[in-house]
Amino acid sequence: MSATDRHVFHQRFISFCILDVTQHLGWSKIQALFDADAIQPERGSASIYSRANLANFLT
Repeated sequence: MSATDRHVFHQRFISFCILDVTQHLGWSKIQALFDADAIQPERGSASIYSRANLANFLT
C-alpha cells in the first residue's frame, strides 16, 4: 500500500479504537451509540467504519 493509498484510506475510514481515543467516550458508550443509530462496521471488518456513516458522530 502506497503512502497515497494509506492517506486515502484514513480519509474514508476510521477504526473503533481511534474513535475511542479521539472521542473520549469509551468503547461501551460508543458501541451503545452505534447500536442506537444502527451503525455497522464496513463489510468484512469487525472494527473499521466509514467516516461518511459517522458524519454526525464525528462533528
